[in-house]
Amino acid sequence: MKKLFSVIIAIALTCALAACAGSSKPQPEPTPARTSFEIKINPAEHGKIMLDEASADFIVEKGGNITVTLVPDEGYEPGGAEYTDAMGKHVIKKEKLTSGAFEIKNVTADVTISATFTEKAEAPEPETYYSVKTAVEGGGGTLTAAPESVKSGEKVTFTVAAYRDYRLDFVRIAKSDGSDPKFLDLSQVSKDGTFTLVPEFDMLVTAGFEAVEAYSVTASYGEGGTVTASAAEVEPFGEVTFNITADEFYTVGRFTVNGIDYTAAAKTGSVTVYDIHEEIEAVCEFVPVDHTITVIATAHGTTTAPETAPHGSVAYVLCVPDDGYVLFSVTVNDEPYTGELPADGRVPVTINFDATVKAEYREKKEAVGVAGTLSVVGGGKPSGVTLIISSADGAEKARLTTDENGGFSATLPSGSYKINIDALALRMSERAFLLSYDDVTLDLTAVALSLATDGFTEGYDGGATLESNGAATAFSRHKSEKAVCEAVIQSGEAGVIMKSGGKTLKIAFTSGAVTAALDGKVVFTTDKVKLGGTGRIRVVKYGSTVYVYAYRGSGYDSAAFTAGDFKGACEYGFYSEGAARLTEVSAREDAAEADSLVVKSVKVTRTGSGGVALGGADNGRARLGDVLTLVVTPDYGYEIDEVTACGNALTPISTTETTAAYRFEVASDDTNVIAVHFVPKSGESDEFPVVTVSDGTQPSGGITYDTTLFYRNDLEIDGADPGVIYVSEEEDAVYGGWFYMAVTGGGGNSAFPLYRSRDLSRWERAGKASDGNALAITSSAWSMNNYWAPELIRDPKTGKYFIFFSAGSKQGNSGTEYVGADTSNDENKWDRLYIGIGISDSPMGPYSMVTAEKYYGSGKTANLNGETINESTPPINFGKHFKSQLAAMTSKYIDSATGYGIWPAIDVSPFITSSGDMYLYFSQHVSSITDGNRIWGMKMKDMITPDFSTLTLLLMPSEQAKNKQVHQFTGTKGDINYNNWTGTSASGANDGGICEGAFAIEHDGKYYLTYSPFGYGDRRYSVMQTVGDTPLGPFRKLSRDYANPVIGIGTEQPMYDFMSGTGHHSFVKAGGELFAVYHAFYNPVDNYVNGAFAGRAIAVDRVRFTHSDYYNCDVLAGTGGTFSLQPLPAVASGFSNVAAEATITASGTVSGAEYLTDGAFPYQPFEKSREFTAGGDTTITLEFPSLKEIRAVMVYNSYTYSKAVKKATIRLTLASGKTVSMEAETDEQNYNAAKSYMRPGGAIIADFATTKVKKIEITLKTSAKLDQSDDTIAVGEIVVLGKTDAGKAADLPLYDVACGSRPSGAFAIDGKFDEPEYVGKKFYAYNVSGVKVETTAVIASDGLYVAARAYDPDVMWNEKNFFQVNSHFEIHFGVYGGSTRTVYVDLQNHSLFGAPVTASARLEAKGVMTAEAFASWETLGYKTVPANVNVFAAYYRLQLTSEAQDTARNIYQTYIGRVKGTLIKPTTVNLASPSSYGSYNVDGYRAVGAAAVFGEGRYGEAATGNVTYSGSTVTMKSDDESEVWYRAACADNLTLSMTINASGGANKSGFVLSNGTEKKYLPLPSGSGTYTLVKSGSTLAVYSASSVVAAVRDPSFGGACSVGLWSNYSAVTATNAKYVSYSDGNAALKAAPAAASGALPIIAIKGNGDVYSDDLTANGGELKLTAYPASGYTVGAARVNGKAVKAASEITVPVASANTLVEIEFTVVSDPVTVSGKLSYAPSGGYAANATMKIVGESTGATYLVRTGIDGEYSAVLSKTESYQVTISALGCQKSRYGIENGEFTSAPYATRYALGGGATLNGASYDVDRTAWDLSGKDDGVYVAKKYKNGFFTDGVGEKAIIKFKVTNKSDISAFASVEELKASSIEYDPAIGIQFADGKVTSFAGFWSTGYRVLLNEGKGWGEAGNVISSRVQGTNYDNYTWNAINRTYSYMFIRDNDNVYLFYENADGEYVKIYDSAAAGHTFAAKGRCAYGIGFTSAKTFEMEFKDILVLTDELAEPQIAAYLN
Repeated sequence: MKKLFSVIIAIALTCALAACAGSSKPQPEPTPARTSFEIKINPAEHGKIMLDEASADFIVEKGGNITVTLVPDEGYEPGGAEYTDAMGKHVIKKEKLTSGAFEIKNVTADVTISATFTEKAEAPEPETYYSVKTAVEGGGGTLTAAPESVKSGEKVTFTVAAYRDYRLDFVRIAKSDGSDPKFLDLSQVSKDGTFTLVPEFDMLVTAGFEAVEAYSVTASYGEGGTVTASAAEVEPFGEVTFNITADEFYTVGRFTVNGIDYTAAAKTGSVTVYDIHEEIEAVCEFVPVDHTITVIATAHGTTTAPETAPHGSVAYVLCVPDDGYVLFSVTVNDEPYTGELPADGRVPVTINFDATVKAEYREKKEAVGVAGTLSVVGGGKPSGVTLIISSADGAEKARLTTDENGGFSATLPSGSYKINIDALALRMSERAFLLSYDDVTLDLTAVALSLATDGFTEGYDGGATLESNGAATAFSRHKSEKAVCEAVIQSGEAGVIMKSGGKTLKIAFTSGAVTAALDGKVVFTTDKVKLGGTGRIRVVKYGSTVYVYAYRGSGYDSAAFTAGDFKGACEYGFYSEGAARLTEVSAREDAAEADSLVVKSVKVTRTGSGGVALGGADNGRARLGDVLTLVVTPDYGYEIDEVTACGNALTPISTTETTAAYRFEVASDDTNVIAVHFVPKSGESDEFPVVTVSDGTQPSGGITYDTTLFYRNDLEIDGADPGVIYVSEEEDAVYGGWFYMAVTGGGGNSAFPLYRSRDLSRWERAGKASDGNALAITSSAWSMNNYWAPELIRDPKTGKYFIFFSAGSKQGNSGTEYVGADTSNDENKWDRLYIGIGISDSPMGPYSMVTAEKYYGSGKTANLNGETINESTPPINFGKHFKSQLAAMTSKYIDSATGYGIWPAIDVSPFITSSGDMYLYFSQHVSSITDGNRIWGMKMKDMITPDFSTLTLLLMPSEQAKNKQVHQFTGTKGDINYNNWTGTSASGANDGGICEGAFAIEHDGKYYLTYSPFGYGDRRYSVMQTVGDTPLGPFRKLSRDYANPVIGIGTEQPMYDFMSGTGHHSFVKAGGELFAVYHAFYNPVDNYVNGAFAGRAIAVDRVRFTHSDYYNCDVLAGTGGTFSLQPLPAVASGFSNVAAEATITASGTVSGAEYLTDGAFPYQPFEKSREFTAGGDTTITLEFPSLKEIRAVMVYNSYTYSKAVKKATIRLTLASGKTVSMEAETDEQNYNAAKSYMRPGGAIIADFATTKVKKIEITLKTSAKLDQSDDTIAVGEIVVLGKTDAGKAADLPLYDVACGSRPSGAFAIDGKFDEPEYVGKKFYAYNVSGVKVETTAVIASDGLYVAARAYDPDVMWNEKNFFQVNSHFEIHFGVYGGSTRTVYVDLQNHSLFGAPVTASARLEAKGVMTAEAFASWETLGYKTVPANVNVFAAYYRLQLTSEAQDTARNIYQTYIGRVKGTLIKPTTVNLASPSSYGSYNVDGYRAVGAAAVFGEGRYGEAATGNVTYSGSTVTMKSDDESEVWYRAACADNLTLSMTINASGGANKSGFVLSNGTEKKYLPLPSGSGTYTLVKSGSTLAVYSASSVVAAVRDPSFGGACSVGLWSNYSAVTATNAKYVSYSDGNAALKAAPAAASGALPIIAIKGNGDVYSDDLTANGGELKLTAYPASGYTVGAARVNGKAVKAASEITVPVASANTLVEIEFTVVSDPVTVSGKLSYAPSGGYAANATMKIVGESTGATYLVRTGIDGEYSAVLSKTESYQVTISALGCQKSRYGIENGEFTSAPYATRYALGGGATLNGASYDVDRTAWDLSGKDDGVYVAKKYKNGFFTDGVGEKAIIKFKVTNKSDISAFASVEELKASSIEYDPAIGIQFADGKVTSFAGFWSTGYRVLLNEGKGWGEAGNVISSRVQGTNYDNYTWNAINRTYSYMFIRDNDNVYLFYENADGEYVKIYDSAAAGHTFAAKGRCAYGIGFTSAKTFEMEFKDILVLTDELAEPQIAAYLN
């Protein structure tokens, strides 16, 4: 072919050439051949076409090539290209352009190039595949997966199969390497053994099987018989027999075992199943037996019936009369059929036996009468209703109208008829009836529409029915947050619908699934719930969660999903998409029902030591499906062993490394039991948990500290004159290792409360005499009273223990050695004071009065002096021994009754020297003969024998010395006459008139005799020291300028406002440390309460010896009294100060580094220079020569305020070289910022778990100084607590209150209820005088934990250790046997009052005080853990008062003013009787009887006033306003009935309802009766047995309401309470008492809306109704008794009765506009939930009620062309009013809190309203009246910026004055300035409107006399004049603005515009109040007036900013 083709071409060319050659025509010049060609490029979108360099000039040489590159824009790629050349068009596809370039070769013609660029498709992500492996652990079955490799997101189906007699135990899902295991919830495994997973990683799934020990056997059966099994479990290969018993008229219909039919055997009565290898489930169906039906034929008609029918069924007998005849009657077994004969002849007959049926037919009549009565369900018999009668074929035959009693009648030809009503808003199911022979009576029932339907026809058949022929909706008339919708869908596509905020949610039920669609978009679907054969559905909306249910024969299947747009109250109801029928329809709100369906309890338990925080549960309850979060934090040294939920192990989903917290999640289920197990951690740990602590004394309370390391003088132990010893374990193997302390007190058969402690901080009552005392007193004892100043001492020789004391003797006579002075005479009051001695073998006693025999042994009667020593004789008797000397001095010294001398002695103190000699020191007390108190001493021959010859005068107070000197006495030993002793001058000593409380100590060859001066009632009572060279001196008093006091107030007294009265002490050595144990005042500033001494408590502080250059010897130096944290004794904690072992350096210019570790911080003025100082920022470094194990670092504050720092950075270098830094801050109680002084002893503290450190760096910065006036920094001491005794030391911090019973480590007694043991506990609550108190308790293995909370807006703390002026709890514990233990606890500390109970309190939030307390079972007297305990928390409330001080009435003067205390408790509680307390068990409060059903309402309404419970009776006393609520009641349709006796008069008590925002009160008459409250939607009625007592209709209360009782100072008792909730309102109305049923007018509504009436009890009187259309609707039509009336907002029925029918139709608004937003509170912001907006149309009167959602959201569809007035009401808010124009608010709306009444707190200062000057009775309407200038600060009105608007009217009464001059001279203010005061916590300023201008006070504190402080100016042109004469009854509108400390004043002119009259910046004025301020109404006036304020609007900060900007710009 190629050859042939070539030949043809050649021939053709030859011919052509030949033709040319033969032509004769001339030819043109040939065109020169082209050597280059043009390139043309067509523009392209989204990219460029580029040529190579050779073709860049768009020319290409002939035969050349062109390289074309396509450059796309970003996001695009080449889509294709084409070019044309000599050969035509060439197309290059996208696939050929992967490089983005192509080449055109051998160009022989012009070229045109074009290209396209397409949007780049996102590169598909590479598909991820996961492998799936399966395994079986231990055999017993198989596990397979298909497929074994899947793409991400695809499912894998697993099949598990157990071998015979094995069952699936677990399925473990892990990564392919076995890590991160989780366990499958086995409920996900289907019955056929399959389950599906979607892998997210390579997966290893392991199944475990367990051998079956026994198979369960169950039998289920229905009505008609019983089935029992021979065993509940059967072992493999076993057998079981089922016994079947049918009831009468029943037989076995079907019997199956595991699906196998055994019916034939079951009919014999038993079935046996053999060789069992699976769970056995028998199912039996019993069926009724058949009865025969016999029909007897009769003439003139044909009767037929089925031959048989099941027992109990309904058979239809068909009766067909012949022509001209009608059915007349039917008999069954000769009994006449009593029902109405049906028009169709089908007579229903119930078959319970064999039946014989006979029908009678009679000749037809031409006319038959029909009559009857129309009733409304739950209502009366309406008049004026039209009835339509039609024939069977639908032709209308008659139209009737009901009369005034609902009656009707007509006469019609015989035949079949139908009757129905023609009404606007009533509906009746069409009724068929037969007119045959006799007249017919019809009782017809209509129903008022219960739902707002659109497209549905609503009927009633025992419940609402809905039918539609197309799309339709039916909504409840009330919105709900918790709604329940139920229905039976008989046909059609239907479901539940909800609307909120313009969004629609439809929940569709089908046979295959449930689907939820939001505005048409599917948001949820599940095939777990599907429409069953019954068609029964339920939907529960609970907050934002929607639960769907469908009934499946044996119960409901359920699922849940979240609908965030519907979390608040929303519309809810039903819908259909086409023709549908729904029956048993109910759309209701029943809180208790909703809770029971979806809310389940949660319980958390734990073992070991660690924290557990539960999230997702509210008070121990969680909704089904909610995710519960669990944060588990092991304590240091512990780890998590296991966390389980319902026994299934949980795996943490996250871990927080810094806090070692583990987070778990678990879905809430029907049973939520969570268990957390901690176990001690084994091995070493590198954890370093750091805890920075403060001194824990803030007024907010609740701060705790590590009690294994620190103590604090909280003054918890009441007592005085402590005598303390430490007994070491070496001294006493049995009782060693303890401190023992006895204090003054006691009497009767025992004395001296005795305590013991391991650490001098936590004391426990330990005395073995009665009442925990030390000394047992018998009737033969010489002592009687005044048991004072005990001292304990151990005899080192015998090991016996002695208590030395003083006491008052019995009155003596001639036979006694103690005198007979009459001490009832004040002059002789102290004459009988003697020194006593007790002896014991134990330091705890009981001590008995010493006798010679007890001391020396059997038969001994005298001491070494030969003096008889027995119980009846004081062992040391100065009056007896020195009677001769005393007689010589004056005869007054001699007692006439006994002849012995009067020489009383007290404060005895024994002392044993290092050489073993014993001395006794004591004070000679004042007596009838001489003054006192002088300190004497003498040597002892042994423990009970004094050496009187050594008696020496040692100390004398200065005022007594007169001409003698005051120390270093010399004289003759044994001389008792102090006048014979002389002394020398003691410079600097000042003791007042007292020297007492002696105690001696030996050191370095010197003897130090310490004492207390001034007397115990003086703040200066302290520990003073003297120094001597011998035990009997002479002693030198040391000056206060150099060495005194040791403990107590120094010369700079004002700064010692934290501890005072610190005297009468004991020194006690503990290891190498010396402590002073002393008593101190409860109130350090003033310990007298109205002249009565307030008592003393025990404290302890360190003392050391230090060298004095002034005295050239060592002196005692103490560090106290303190009430800040101090280290515990090292013998108790195992940690001591190791700071001195470090090498210390410091950066910067420093001095005094030696004072950092000198062992003490400066306490006294003469020590304040002994500090480390730096000239600026400094870092102090402590470097240890070797690693140190430490637990805490303390940096003690400087003595001087100007040098002290508030915080420090502490950096530790650990053993590993790692560094850890922490910030620590001193407590605010360690200084007085207001007075600029320090309280010595405070420190910056950081404590942590024990760690080994090399170096500590402490950085102090001048920026952290308290006083910024200079850069000098000073530090008093550095303490580093290092481990020195591993046997004592605790590595683990323990945080609890250091006193009382010791709680377990699981609880922190800190006033916080954050322990999981509190979860779900029930609280007991009471409300008295507006204060709500709630309490619960936890019964634990170690004791009882109590939590109490008080809601008190006036919580206050005023003075330390003075409970009467502090808000506090009194927590009373019932003790086994009937006694009580009580602990008082306020915000700073608690007082034991003799009971070892631990407690702590805190301020949880403003106005909320909480407390926790713990008492061990031992303390409460229980030997085993009880099931029930009684506890009561009373609350002591304080309020400011103007009443005179009166302590008898708890009125006290404090630094903030006079306060009055009231103990809050119900009157039924007797604090002395534990049986009257609340009872608690494992569930918390154990309510019984009436207390179990009455109390708080479901919305949190408190039981208030004086309410008591006894049995089933609740009582409200007549001495208070009271409310009490039925706990369970909260529904939209309900009844509450009870027997009530109200004795206070009519309308003084009744029922109360609450919708959560407002309350409705329905009164009762006086007297006794049974009353029923019926709530049917918005109809609220109270019935007696025979009539309506009260009735209203209020749409605001149409939804679910709490219900209860109220009393206004009326005595009320109520019993036999019965509460029922109903599925619809008609059912509730039907439940009214029969005799009173139908007594209310009938109100029927069509469409969406409701009606209001304040009185429905219309008995012939006028009935006024107000229509409230729903959002988007308006009143369309109205009828009264069937007649149309004007469709208006207000409808009046002139004469109304129970049969009055009012029908109203609401129709859709024609010009809708949506008004929506979120409502905030003013002034402080935050969304206003559950607020009510009442919107009223100005022209139409259309009234709308809109309730805001939980986020303040609101939405209303209104008419765009209408103007509206809006009134906003909310809980705690005044009514505020706004306008709406053209669909928008004219100004931003707010829920305005009561402007006055709540107050505010700022920088520790409280600002409130003085109710003595302000009348707040009009606060609900926003009206406040001031009578005088007293504080009127706004509620929560705090901010840096503020805008305040108000209107003011001067309503002062000046009618008595004829002229301005008379007014000026009166007590009424004539020239006020009215405005705003604002305060920053320190100073207050004022700016206001005066006369026609303004007046400002830049600083109110400086007053009027300060130049430039008060500026007043009149302004021209204003429309106001505040001059009283001109302002009376005139209303002015003002505005105040504060922005960035600038103040502006505006007034509102006649045009409604605000005009500025004052600008502080422009005026050059600077106000003293700065920054954030509290705001309030202020005046400049000292006189009286009456100013009415209204329309007050206060906005601060963010809320204020937009308006401020608008007005200022």
